[in-house]
Amino acid sequence: MLPNYNEEKATQLAVLLLQGLQGQSDRITLLKLMYIADREALSRWGFPITCDMAISMKNGPVLSATYDRIKSNDTNNRWSQSIQNTGSFGLKIADNANASLDNLSPKEIELVQEILAQYGEKEQWELVEMTHEFPEWHKPQGAVLPIHWSEILAAKGIDQTQSNEILCEIEAFAALDNILERFA
Repeated sequence: MLPNYNEEKATQLAVLLLQGLQGQSDRITLLKLMYIADREALSRWGFPITCDMAISMKNGPVLSATYDRIKSNDTNNRWSQSIQNTGSFGLKIADNANASLDNLSPKEIELVQEILAQYGEKEQWELVEMTHEFPEWHKPQGAVLPIHWSEILAAKGIDQTQSNEILCEIEAFAALDNILERFA
């Protein structure tokens, strides 16, 4: 069992990244930076920021539910209240967006600042090429392939024993979260 996608944290992560990119970005850049943030959080702390499922696509790894939010015309979710599509491939912080980042921890915010400092100046196709070099990305050959968290952990140099411990802790958290959700 995996934790549920955290749309609130994904939205706040996107807003924080967009703030660092002067309030707007192309889709690919935002998706790559969000993936890198989740990847780095998973390897550093044993838990991703968004709990989104990673997938391999033609232009590299992306976060699946986040990608779906970007493509969607649904305006009835937290994402669309904060992030606005501009043109066919642009994104910006919505004019009426709640700029609160209260679901992100100080360490997560610090991590995002590191990612912006390291990758924020790269253009989208540089990020695509860079993420194609990530060992967990597999050329999808016209399909969409899942990227398991164990693959990310291995790619980041975490041994199998430690990876198994991390994944067990994540599953335990997901089970507890599922129980608490029933009583909410």
